[in-house]
Amino acid sequence: MRLTKLTRFALLVGMLLWQGGCNEKPKTVPHFKTHWTVKTSFKYDLGSFIGILTGRELYKKYYSEVQAEWTRLLPPPVTAALKKIDAAIGPHQPPGPRLCIWFSVLAAEDSIAAILAALDDEAAVRRRLTASDFSGEKNWQQWQTLQPHLRTVLAYLQKAGFEGYWYQTLYPKITAKLPRVQQELQSYDVTGDIERFLRNGKVPDSLEVLALWLLQPHAIRLTPQCYLTDANYPMYVTVKSAYHELLHPHGEALVDSVLAESFAALRADPFLQQKLAQADPALGYRNFQAYAREEVVLAADLFLSERRRVISQLMGVNGSNAAEAVRLYLERHEGGVHVLAGVIYSYLEAGLKLDRMSYAAFLKELFASDRLQVGKIESRYRDFVQNKNLASP
Repeated sequence: MRLTKLTRFALLVGMLLWQGGCNEKPKTVPHFKTHWTVKTSFKYDLGSFIGILTGRELYKKYYSEVQAEWTRLLPPPVTAALKKIDAAIGPHQPPGPRLCIWFSVLAAEDSIAAILAALDDEAAVRRRLTASDFSGEKNWQQWQTLQPHLRTVLAYLQKAGFEGYWYQTLYPKITAKLPRVQQELQSYDVTGDIERFLRNGKVPDSLEVLALWLLQPHAIRLTPQCYLTDANYPMYVTVKSAYHELLHPHGEALVDSVLAESFAALRADPFLQQKLAQADPALGYRNFQAYAREEVVLAADLFLSERRRVISQLMGVNGSNAAEAVRLYLERHEGGVHVLAGVIYSYLEAGLKLDRMSYAAFLKELFASDRLQVGKIESRYRDFVQNKNLASP
């Protein structure tokens, strides 16, 4: 008898819940679109390792023991080749990432022998370089300068047994980290977030992460779909890069064509002129069009990634205050030059972009309403920095 009453009661509750639910609109859960693939890569750890062997000071904090162990055994010709590699790359670029980019144009992966063979196929290297994001005559000239010195270093590392050292010592450490890396990445639907935000754009849904052991303190984008990370990093570092890079084609189109005249007019803003004049020339922002592209992308990147609390984690602040985390990021990133991104972000944070509105329509409305106008950038940015009246025009 007791079981029957309980059953009848459960049926009654179920009917009431069902009837109540019939009067509500069904909630749509966004489909998780991003497919993350995580792998190891001998080739890119090798490129990073050669960067470490150049002796740059920045690597001593992370790899002093490895650096000391291998450099003390180097024959003079190899030491000389490393110095020439370092000089060719130049003081303004860290050697590890640059070498990884060069290794990306070599059609070889898992052995020094294969990489040396790929070095000899100049036509294939040039073809792959031309098809990459790093094409250009200056890059080709740098490659030709580096090639003979790289061959000297690689031949030595092959003879010295670096390949066996990596597979026996480092590879097991990396693979032990891969489940954690994969699990962390599954929390981030970068593709879905961007497409929902753009409303009128598609981005790649398959993203590849190559986990290395010798990459610190860097994180590298090889293509918008392929990223190098250190196996010891938290994955929000890579996720931040993915948001940014996947947004770039769309941001560039907005600045170069869709809203070209509106952005070009902002060139006359005195506050922007002042910031760009103070910027490090190496950043490339003296070119206003390049700066505007970066600002449009960065504003969207910060808005989307902070919704996943990426910026809060990067800046080590409480995740309940998104604007505070973004302000800190803008203040510290590249000398505080990204004031236009801060202004655009402030309007996103204020809720002026409706869910049904594309990013292009949102920016068009900012210009049409005179929110983005010469003479108004500085006051809006300072209000944002001081957390004043973010919802006001």
